[in-house]
Amino acid sequence: MIDPSLEPPVDPRRLIPPFAMGLGLIVVAMMLGVLSTSTGVDGPRVLLCVVGLVAVGSAVAARPESSAGWLTSVVGCGLAYAGIPESWDSFKLVVAVLAGVSLIGLAIVAMPERFRWMAASLLIVLHLGGIVTAITGEGDQPWLFSQLFARGYRPYLQFTNLNTAYHFFAPNPGAPNELWFGIEYDTPDPDKRFAWVVVPKRSDSHDPLWNSYYRRIKIPEFASPASELIVPLATELQELGELRDPPERDSNYVPHHPKLPAGQQLLVPNVAIQKLVLPSFVQHIAAANERSGMPIKSIRVYRVQHDYVMPEQLVGAADDKGKPTRQISPFDPTTYLPYYLGTFDSAGKLLPGPDALRWWLIPILAKDDAALQPQRFRELSDTDYERSFVDHVQRQAGSAGYRKGR
Repeated sequence: MIDPSLEPPVDPRRLIPPFAMGLGLIVVAMMLGVLSTSTGVDGPRVLLCVVGLVAVGSAVAARPESSAGWLTSVVGCGLAYAGIPESWDSFKLVVAVLAGVSLIGLAIVAMPERFRWMAASLLIVLHLGGIVTAITGEGDQPWLFSQLFARGYRPYLQFTNLNTAYHFFAPNPGAPNELWFGIEYDTPDPDKRFAWVVVPKRSDSHDPLWNSYYRRIKIPEFASPASELIVPLATELQELGELRDPPERDSNYVPHHPKLPAGQQLLVPNVAIQKLVLPSFVQHIAAANERSGMPIKSIRVYRVQHDYVMPEQLVGAADDKGKPTRQISPFDPTTYLPYYLGTFDSAGKLLPGPDALRWWLIPILAKDDAALQPQRFRELSDTDYERSFVDHVQRQAGSAGYRKGR
């Protein structure tokens, strides 16, 4: 067996055709953009740039020690940045980063061998330093790390998706969130009048690595920032609670959560979420769920916090009076805390009229005689679910079924 390290390097003359072909395809993409203003050529332009960059990159990989190869890569990425249409702005950013990487590669190759090792070590230290700033970003971050993050590492960590991933393993990572969309169709058929969309939902991901599911996990986070009413605003909280509570309780009355502090039951999103994020989400859901001959009447939106389960809840430990408590699994219905964000039309416009429950927690509560064993949404029939739980989300929305197919 021949040691690959002993194989002779690739003849530089053999790299001229892929370099020339790659640069030629990228130049053609640029010319298409200059000669045509139609968006119909955007796809071919991107395809030409991608094939061209692959050709240039394959030549660089064949002779990574060649300064000429890295220089050609810099030129190719620069031309591709100009050749890619503006509608592909994210891909243009990727190409710009590739150009920067090519410049770094050119600089390293041009160095003496001793300085190459020093430069490679420095890059590794800088990368690990970014990870440290991401890990220490929660809670009371040291001043030095906060400055490094704010003034240097933020763009790099965001581009490489390393900014928040480590927070899931840091102290107090926060409870995950879901979005529930209750779609009401304008149809007389009661069986087709209502449908629920849950984001993210595992069954919607069909790739073997669940990449699409893990990408959608971030979507509810955009609706999560909220200003929480706390003790100094207790008077305002009481006034809002009085507006919410009807003078006489009826079958549609939605109570406060009996176990959560009052300040945690009314979470008001900031103005950007109210005016931009929620309407955008509603428009997307409406466009993806329109049915032939069944126009959408309204869409209810809930931001659902999936709360943690304590060890004593998992084992069903006895309470202070020695009475056994119901075991709670991580997917117990009572661990979901839905906050009602409003009712919208298919264009994302908030429907007019009084809506006293907006921004309030709509609880899912277990009945006193609920079974002691763990209960899950997907394991319960409608009859068993109604026997063990009082679901005020279903009552308020006038429908059921969002827990199915989770």
